[in-house]
Amino acid sequence: MTKDDYRELKRQTKKERIFVSGTTWSIQTSTNVPAAHRDKFAIIQSLGRILYHNYGGAYIPNNDTPDKPWELQNKLRASKLRSFAARCRKENRNEAGWRYEIESRLLERFDIEVAW
Repeated sequence: MTKDDYRELKRQTKKERIFVSGTTWSIQTSTNVPAAHRDKFAIIQSLGRILYHNYGGAYIPNNDTPDKPWELQNKLRASKLRSFAARCRKENRNEAGWRYEIESRLLERFDIEVAW
């Protein structure tokens, strides 16, 4: 990302009234994360660092990770959601339009019964 791209993003966020506060919890400074939550926080941070192109189809299990055949399906669903979101943005939809278009698709996974 160039400096001009960054400046344009900053202008756009200001125009849209998007404000980002500083990070309260940080794995780099784990002293401000309560001890009872450090392990969970580290797991969440590692999940946040998973890159889209490394997930699913390019995933190769190793001795530490079990085989996860559903990952490719998750990646395909994410791609579809991204295309719906891109269409909403292109059409300048308001929040209600976004929710109508995406919310049911996003939450449908929670309606599926999971068998163990």
